Amino acid sequence: CGSESSSQPDAGRLTNRGGVFERALLSRTESGGFGVTRGLCLGSQEPLSTASFTMAGLVPDLQHILFWMSNSVELLYFIQQKCPLYMQSLEEELDATGMAVPLLPGGSKESLFSCTLSASEEAMAVLEEVVLYAFQQCVYYVSKSLYVCLPALLECPPFQLECRESWCSAPRLPEELHRVVSIYQATLDLLRPLQVHPEIAAQVLAYLFFFSGTLLFNQLLDKGEGQGADSPQGR
Repeated sequence: CGSESSSQPDAGRLTNRGGVFERALLSRTESGGFGVTRGLCLGSQEPLSTASFTMAGLVPDLQHILFWMSNSVELLYFIQQKCPLYMQSLEEELDATGMAVPLLPGGSKESLFSCTLSASEEAMAVLEEVVLYAFQQCVYYVSKSLYVCLPALLECPPFQLECRESWCSAPRLPEELHRVVSIYQATLDLLRPLQVHPEIAAQVLAYLFFFSGTLLFNQLLDKGEGQGADSPQGR
């Protein structure tokens, strides 16, 4: 009886401390991720232009956004994978020891499971919100950078420029194409060192490619309609 009474308060304190730590962690994650995106939004109010809106200027803020997104994904994955195992091991421990949890409302195994499940669901909801918001902000600002550079592709030569120097091993990309490729490369260079989950990184790049293709297609349609209106037949 003495060993049971000494272990019972420990379980309650552990649960309470875990809840306090979890809430503090989630609050820091949420405020940190959202704070960075708000600062980035306020810093990009000037009109879009190649000179004023560059990928190089976005990189410092995007690093912070992707940092929070990467870590939130890992925390979310950890909770999703480990919470069921934790619940199972906790149930087995309580059944083996017959331990109650007097510091929790109800003082029963069911109340402990309910509190643990509620905290886990709250944690996953907050982390999912942070991941989604960070993802949206990341692709939004990279897309704005692409939006400035992509239209010039329709005016540049479609093939690589021949390199006449003997030391040059490969043809050079047209400058307009090089700007677009450098944005993709800069995004990839951000995703890799921050260890963003491969599936999330693939979705980021897939969205950027989709945006680029859609924008160029719409530009071509608009350009074709304009030329048709100017032609004698269009008149």
